[in-house]
Amino acid sequence: MKKFLVILLFLLSPTLLKASFEFNKNCIEAYDLILSLRFNEAQRIILTEKRVNPENAIPTFLDNYIDFLSAFISEEEGQFDKLTSSLSDRKERIEKENANSPYYRYCLATMDMQVAFTRMKFGQYVKSATEINRAYRLLEKNKRQYPEFIPQQIELGMLHTLIGSIPDKYTWIKKTVGLRGSVSGGINEMQEVLTITNNSPRWKFLQSETLFLLSLASVNLSADKNFSEKLLRFYDTDEGSDLVKANPLMSYCKSIICFKRGLNDQGIQVLLSRPKGPRFFHFHYLDYLLGVAKLNRLDNDAWVYLINFTANFNGKNFIRSAYQHLAWYYLLNGDERKCKEFMNRIHLTGDNTTDSDKKALRDADSKELPNILLLKAQLLFDGGYYDRALAELADYNKSQSKSEHFQLEYLYRTGRVYHESGKISEAIRYYKLTIDKGEDKPWYFAANAALQLGLIYETLKNKDIASFYYHKSLSMNPVEYKNSIAQKAQAGLSRLNRQ
Repeated sequence: MKKFLVILLFLLSPTLLKASFEFNKNCIEAYDLILSLRFNEAQRIILTEKRVNPENAIPTFLDNYIDFLSAFISEEEGQFDKLTSSLSDRKERIEKENANSPYYRYCLATMDMQVAFTRMKFGQYVKSATEINRAYRLLEKNKRQYPEFIPQQIELGMLHTLIGSIPDKYTWIKKTVGLRGSVSGGINEMQEVLTITNNSPRWKFLQSETLFLLSLASVNLSADKNFSEKLLRFYDTDEGSDLVKANPLMSYCKSIICFKRGLNDQGIQVLLSRPKGPRFFHFHYLDYLLGVAKLNRLDNDAWVYLINFTANFNGKNFIRSAYQHLAWYYLLNGDERKCKEFMNRIHLTGDNTTDSDKKALRDADSKELPNILLLKAQLLFDGGYYDRALAELADYNKSQSKSEHFQLEYLYRTGRVYHESGKISEAIRYYKLTIDKGEDKPWYFAANAALQLGLIYETLKNKDIASFYYHKSLSMNPVEYKNSIAQKAQAGLSRLNRQ
């Protein structure tokens, strides 16, 4: 009897008893609420699951997801500290589980990725790189052992997409640490998951996360318009429309695709109709997007949303850009004093992480106000109002303002309008003029003109010329938008190498 009790105690020892990874009904419901930014409701369900099923490790994973989205969206120091300080204990909890479960490495890797992406917003790039490298290796090992495990394919797809967009000059890093991936390959992996979520009830709960990552990839890294059109068609279905109406994260996803495709009116309507209220975690960045979109339409109330963003957002990104857009609003409305007031505010707050914030600070330092006709053309183009933009450009060409900067901007913006209007031969002519006259200048016009030529020739299936212009874009060193242009050019080269 004594021997039996010893064996029983041995078997029940906490160090040996393996708990479970059970993505059950409670966890799926909480996960769906998390992706809908309804964190308080999700936390109540997580607490219930912990009480009734204490051996389940998935609630720990979901706790991390809430803290990740809270810190990533708000950019608040307190939220960031909560996420990073909890990581060690949460990973320790997961590491007590059965390492033979496909969820074991997946949970550890996903938590590493979540913290890493948030660290980037707070400038902790070295730690972030270490965590991404560790996540990559965990997921690749998991895929070899469990090739049919669907959730890991979302995270791997995103990692492969990001790795594929790393500029050529950093290729040695990828080779040194053994990172492999391409933009098109990663996107295809995530698209496969989306197809599975549409056809398999078992994996339906992965749909929102997959849509979120695919929407970001379509806007930032893919040149395939058919891809973004496919996503937009889904958002316009009854199922997609219901998601957008119920989930601010999905409202964000649809709106950024609309803005990318020049559907400014539609994007504005999506954001105006987005779900709001105390049930949802605050997503102040959507006010910034809405204010910018309304300014692109030259709406009189654009300032309201930009002011709301600057008043309520406690992070640092896009604050300077918001003040610059407010300055532009007042300049366009004839109030130069207010314009200069908001340009001066750019020096007082915000950060220099995003390209738009960097440009806002440079413009504030220069003390030079934009040409109003070119500014209107820029805003109208960004909103997809191409005929109105061309009219402003024609008026500029008749004007007396012929500074080198403004004249180069005129050539570049004319090329952009022709490009998006489908007048490709005219676009090519103006892009080449922009490069010829601006290749050695500090502004971004020539570098982005080369990027656009790469995209045009890639679409025309002329790989050699497309590659030439992508490399030309990467060879330039503009002080504006350098990172985003380089990333898109490298993504283009990655796509060409896969063809």
